[in-house]
Amino acid sequence: MWNCNNSFSNPECKYALGDISRLYSPSFNDVTGHVPVCVTCPVGQYEPRNLQADPNWCKMVTNIKSYYGNTTGTQVDPSSAYYKDLVSVSTSAKSYIQTLASNGTLNHLRSQGVTPLISSDMDDTIWNTFAESLSEGFCFNSESFDEYSFDRKFAPVTPALDVLHFARNLGVVPVFITGRAAIQEQNFLTQRQLTGPGFNLRGGVDYWGGPAGWAGKKGHDLGNGKIVQSINGVFFHLGKNTRTGKGTTASEYKNVTRKLIEDHGLPGIGKVKFICSQGDQWSDSGVAGGKRIKYPNATYFLP
Repeated sequence: MWNCNNSFSNPECKYALGDISRLYSPSFNDVTGHVPVCVTCPVGQYEPRNLQADPNWCKMVTNIKSYYGNTTGTQVDPSSAYYKDLVSVSTSAKSYIQTLASNGTLNHLRSQGVTPLISSDMDDTIWNTFAESLSEGFCFNSESFDEYSFDRKFAPVTPALDVLHFARNLGVVPVFITGRAAIQEQNFLTQRQLTGPGFNLRGGVDYWGGPAGWAGKKGHDLGNGKIVQSINGVFFHLGKNTRTGKGTTASEYKNVTRKLIEDHGLPGIGKVKFICSQGDQWSDSGVAGGKRIKYPNATYFLP
């Protein structure tokens, strides 16, 4: 494991600490300053950090564990500071959506033939990957990640799911835009997780499920010869995996995707407009995203 001079912009950094110095929890009051630390091993290496030789790192990991509490692969700890922050963000998000319904904004959009949408990320937004990250020493391991996903060991994040249910009940359609790669394996794992215990999305939240392979009219070049594409109603990243930090960044990909959706509409719906976007990264919202709903993530950062 290694330190980066600036892991938040270093292109060699796969995974970087997230909201460590920006968390609202009192348990993080002793973490001062903003010291980016890369928490991914260089390609081809997997060596745990020597905690005794790096007491600051050890202290940071202890704080991360404290923040997430007893969160496991099946349940987010409801008594944790993490869960309390989730509820706070979720409550504000629902209040905002309710305001748009009460002041006539949503009805005005519909009168113009426009369907309101909410964009949602997936990993560490509607389900939590902390248990897997902890098991790997906060070093991203794609094999472990996929195994946890297959076994449905990513705990549902109920406050974020509640926002989607709340929005759908007011006629706002959820659209999933994930940084996962648009390959058959990731599509399978994603759909498997979506139909797992605690989600009930197809029944409880009727998210947009357009034709497989829709890429908007003629598609859209992201600058790397790839196009934006949806599979079974979920928009996947056709560029290089965003966790590598190389190629199209998460923010670039998601900004382009939302803009493409608004410009061309969605099959079966027609004209659309995003009123808000939710995710655990700031890169989950931005251009054509409406109000930004940012959930906490203390383990990594994606530009």
